[in-house]
Amino acid sequence: MKKRILLGLITFLFCQYLFGQQTIVKGDALTLTFDAEAYPVSVKDADGNELLKSGKSMGFYLLEMDKTKRHFDKVEEVALNEYRFSMSGSEEQIIVRFAPKKHYTTLTFTALENFPLKGERLFFNLNTENQGVQTLALDYMMYTDRRKRNKVEAERRSLWETSDSNPLGAFALYPFTDGEQEDEVLLDIWVNEGLPHPAVKGEWTKAKAEQWLEDWIETCYDVSFINIAPQDFNQHYDFIEYAEMMEAKGLYLHQNIWKDKTVDGVNTGMYMNGLAEFYEFKSELQEDGMWLASHRMSGALDNTDSDYCSGVKEVNEGVEHWGKMKLKEGVSSSDKSIVVIPNEGVVLPSHFKGKGRPTLPPPVMQSYFKYTTFRVGNEWLEAKEIKDLGDGTWELTDLKRAKFETDANGYPAGTEVTGYIRGYGHVFEPDVNSKLLDEVAQRWSEINNTMEFSNASFDGAAWHMAKGVWGFEKFAALTYQYLDHPTWSVTSHGTPPEAWLEYRFNRVKNAFGGEYMIKDAVRYFLGNPSRITPSIEELEYQFLDQLINNSRTFSLARGTKGISIEDLEKNGHIEEVLTTLANYKNASLGMSPEQREKMDVRRKINKAKLPLSGNKPVGTALWSLEGDQFRKWYSTGTKHYTHEWFIGQEHGCVTPRFYTQLNTEESLFVPKEIKTGFDQVRIIGRVLPKFNPSSKHNIELFPLMKIEDKINLIRENNTAQESYALLALKEYKIEKTDLVKHRGIGLHVTGDGSGATVIVRIGDGHLARDYAIPIDFEGKKWIEIPTGEQGWRLNNWSWCPKTKKMMKYEKVSSISVGLGYVPANTKANIIIEDLKALSEIEETVKSPKITVGDQIIKIKEDIPTGSNFTLNANGTFTIFDEYWHAIQTLNLGKLKPSSLDKFSMTSKSSDEIWLEIGVQASTETLPNPAATK
Repeated sequence: MKKRILLGLITFLFCQYLFGQQTIVKGDALTLTFDAEAYPVSVKDADGNELLKSGKSMGFYLLEMDKTKRHFDKVEEVALNEYRFSMSGSEEQIIVRFAPKKHYTTLTFTALENFPLKGERLFFNLNTENQGVQTLALDYMMYTDRRKRNKVEAERRSLWETSDSNPLGAFALYPFTDGEQEDEVLLDIWVNEGLPHPAVKGEWTKAKAEQWLEDWIETCYDVSFINIAPQDFNQHYDFIEYAEMMEAKGLYLHQNIWKDKTVDGVNTGMYMNGLAEFYEFKSELQEDGMWLASHRMSGALDNTDSDYCSGVKEVNEGVEHWGKMKLKEGVSSSDKSIVVIPNEGVVLPSHFKGKGRPTLPPPVMQSYFKYTTFRVGNEWLEAKEIKDLGDGTWELTDLKRAKFETDANGYPAGTEVTGYIRGYGHVFEPDVNSKLLDEVAQRWSEINNTMEFSNASFDGAAWHMAKGVWGFEKFAALTYQYLDHPTWSVTSHGTPPEAWLEYRFNRVKNAFGGEYMIKDAVRYFLGNPSRITPSIEELEYQFLDQLINNSRTFSLARGTKGISIEDLEKNGHIEEVLTTLANYKNASLGMSPEQREKMDVRRKINKAKLPLSGNKPVGTALWSLEGDQFRKWYSTGTKHYTHEWFIGQEHGCVTPRFYTQLNTEESLFVPKEIKTGFDQVRIIGRVLPKFNPSSKHNIELFPLMKIEDKINLIRENNTAQESYALLALKEYKIEKTDLVKHRGIGLHVTGDGSGATVIVRIGDGHLARDYAIPIDFEGKKWIEIPTGEQGWRLNNWSWCPKTKKMMKYEKVSSISVGLGYVPANTKANIIIEDLKALSEIEETVKSPKITVGDQIIKIKEDIPTGSNFTLNANGTFTIFDEYWHAIQTLNLGKLKPSSLDKFSMTSKSSDEIWLEIGVQASTETLPNPAATK
């Protein structure tokens, strides 16, 4: 009996010891328990349900630059509900105030001390059960990923920023049971925790927040638009009929069209009476039931902004600058270099060398910031380089004087010099810790309120990140609190700013038919020498991408700066484009999440290709809208050319096509989905020029590149993974050369059968086109590539940001060559010779025959060079010009081959004529939800 009592006493004391080592933070909504090593071991809701998964939650920890984690392993209470978390063997510590509320608990940093600031990042982590705990950032110094529903992860942005001008950071934890309950919690937090809220009249209450949400849903339910680029004021009105044709809700204007060089000024060259005339157009548009939206550049300051930067005696102190210095000696108005003495404590900035955004504090900054702009007196100067002379002075070399509408002058020794930071070397910006940031946000918002812009877009968000990634979110939060009307929003990194809390609410998702996105507008343009006018198929895949993502912006644009009337008027299929866009939008608005999932035809891109094309998904099929149904199409490919679709950022769709020559039979790759059967087949194609390798009109490229006779390309890949490398291309600068009539290239290649890909890149100094040559042969061979669009479609190459949109063939200034792709465990050794830009020879394809599998289709009409053509399943064959104006339509009988194993196009015309071809087949259909309403 005594032994039992003794054992029980020991057990009791042991439990008391363990309990004494735990830290428990009790609240009405959540009770958090940390063990003796400061790991969270329990999170319980008001009913006592455990919300943590089995397995360790990290709690507070540091993520180092080498990806190792260091956990805060000690916790002690320093005041009521305020705890110090520290590390054994380190002076690093944080103090966190826990504030339990009725429906949630807030965690606020009150101290962040003794960090070495060598790239460490501060996180809080909980592994929760079935979304049981959710988190929300309460200020711009914190980041919580709204997509990670099964794990709580809060990051304190930019650990070095601890000044009094910004909060130290706070976030909320709350239990989740269902969408309705979560919305109530979010409303409480929005109203009670000092989050940014719109500029409503009177006190910000829960009732006003709920009404705001209802108004916001109504405003943002359908935000389709045409992004327009009018040439004058009267032309604004010409776009309205096109917007009505696509059932758009509004028109979208880039700031370059309406804004002058100040933050909120109106361009009187476009609007003679300034804001009044701009407002007049907005009002007339509203009378037609449409709103106006604008593309804005995140509060950047124009180089010649007359309020803050140029044309003023003193630059506003709030303009972002990195240091002050003095002239060592006097300088004249013509000096091209000057020597300066930096003020005490001023350090020369540097660019972050690692991947992604910098995790080191200033003066380290992202590579897209330029810090070689200086102000001396009333003059702006731009230096090519800043040289540290090693004696406490710096030399500013190769100066460009009298920048930004200022005058060059002479200055005595001791004159103050200020170094400024400019985003991408293009714009100034307000310092994120200055009063100017708030002033710019307010002015930016007031013009938005006056014009009742339906949106608040934030392109160039990165421009506010010179002092840390939190800088942009601060600017966005300031902007949001001055807006007095609902706005949809998006940033240059693809997601809305955190201040737009509307995007978090489940009632919004319910109203919008499930998870949704703000997608980039569909790209539409008038073709040019570097990129043809898009086909309906190219546009349909973009429409499908909008539908799959439940985009609220079913919209049309050439680019961010808008589409011109010429783009709309000269393209032959504009009415079909706009009505098809409207039909996809209407189908999407009636679609359930389950239907979207069924129509999601995308796969993740191969990781090896990420250095090229970015993390955009690949489309394995296309759902094409045909009246009351969608039809699913698969494309064939070849040994070297892809059978899939791809959307490039700011580019549009790259459709699956292969390249062949007239009178040549191609073996087709047939995807497994249509290998065993299909119900319809269609063909789309384009006639390209032919070339003569011996033509005196060809342009020899090696002499321009200062290459004597050959280039030997050697690259070894010793890894087990195939390798794509843009850096493997060596650039050769050339004098500007016009290749508009020489868009094909030819060269002799001595192959080694390695399977590598030779890339010849033609560039205009900004963008480029890639010509890709798969090395599946040995020995010397003449190779022709007929178009710069070819490189997008090669299996062992891809689209990449450098080859997007339109390049200028008339201003080619560089040629790059290299082995862009090498298979795993392979060494490639290739020789290229006789590289030429080939003179284009136009020749009509006369009365061709098309063979698909076992079916031959005879065409009695001729097809000129540059023409597009389509052959539909019902036998309708249509010839179009380069802008998709129908030239002739023939009825040839149904296209019903029993197989898709081969393709050829034959004619008495020259064998050398090149063709761009797509062969597709369909397998199934789905009902169009809009047709059943």
